[in-house]
Amino acid sequence: MTTPMHAKIVQFIELAGCTVKKALDAVGQKKKDDASIEAYTNSSIKKMAEEHLIDAGEEKRARELLSTHSGALSLLGNALDKIAELSSKYKEAQKSNRELTKRAASNLGRGVDNVGDGDLGYDSINDPVVGRRTSQKKASDVALAKGLGLVI
Repeated sequence: MTTPMHAKIVQFIELAGCTVKKALDAVGQKKKDDASIEAYTNSSIKKMAEEHLIDAGEEKRARELLSTHSGALSLLGNALDKIAELSSKYKEAQKSNRELTKRAASNLGRGVDNVGDGDLGYDSINDPVVGRRTSQKKASDVALAKGLGLVI
């Protein structure tokens, strides 16, 4: 059984209609994408100019670079390389800072008071300040050591 000619024509028209609809949808989506890309391109170029990543005369070149997929991916690759370089420098700086901090923390210094052998250096009993901090032996230290049977 063969299909009549008018039925084949109707099927062809239906198929052509579906094809045209899909093509128009694709064109509409392409226009939306182009508008979105243009907006992102403009904002990216403006941001690069504000951050002094490009000179004023380089805006046209940047627009050309961003207008193609390969150019945008090239720019993205360069940005990733720069981020990786800065990240390694940042990690090195952190490591160096940690080492400096450890070195500073381990250098506790020395006592300020100079004490002679067997010399108290000052009289804590007659000192008007009670509980004054000092690195020297106080009279109370000597009395406590005697009570414990220690020789200082």
